[in-house]
Amino acid sequence: MKVIILAGGYATRMHPLTLDVSKPLLPVGNKVMIDWIIDKINEIKDVEEIAIITNEKFYNNYVKWKQKSNQNVTVLNDKTTCNENRLGMFGDIVFGLRNINSNRVLIINGDNLFKFDLNQMVNLCKEKDAPVNGGNILDDINEVRKMGVLVSDENKKLILFEEKPENPKSMTISVGCYMLNPKAVELIRNFNGDARKTHLMTYLKENFDVYIYPYKEKWIDIGSKEQYDAVNKEYSR
Repeated sequence: MKVIILAGGYATRMHPLTLDVSKPLLPVGNKVMIDWIIDKINEIKDVEEIAIITNEKFYNNYVKWKQKSNQNVTVLNDKTTCNENRLGMFGDIVFGLRNINSNRVLIINGDNLFKFDLNQMVNLCKEKDAPVNGGNILDDINEVRKMGVLVSDENKKLILFEEKPENPKSMTISVGCYMLNPKAVELIRNFNGDARKTHLMTYLKENFDVYIYPYKEKWIDIGSKEQYDAVNKEYSR
């Protein structure tokens, strides 16, 4: 299997911190953010390649980081230059799948940090031969309302996905980790619609049974300067 780390965004909400630095390359504790993610990926024994999808603006930054850190990764440039012409999350997934040779792929957002074990998602994908979305069980309904909410049955099969519902039917939210089986990889690789108007979870659910793995361990979406400061403080302990 191979892994795609999504790092093609411009993080305009975190300017000026991210004016000249891609968000996953910001320091967190004694490493940069993406190094923590790669540490978790390296817990999976059968990963053959890690591909980082970035853009024209930050491509050279990732090349320099790779040389300095000696991380065994492939850096791919989606050729976008700004927030206005970016491919978006789904567009970068399509781009990534077309540029790596694998039929079993784990996709991870490059600006999320987490404590959970990715092997559990990988194993569920193999067991069900179906795509799996990592979930995180929250205890604050106000935070749940800001997220994509996952409702599943007793077998972890996804029943409903709702984006930022006022009245959530579950306390499990979708996190930026997705394990794709061969049929899902093939479907997305051959996508020919408007990627910027397509949501990965909605698209998968329209075509397949989808499963979730609901983690209780900590997950952090770093979308603001305040969240970044908090996670930096935690990882510096």
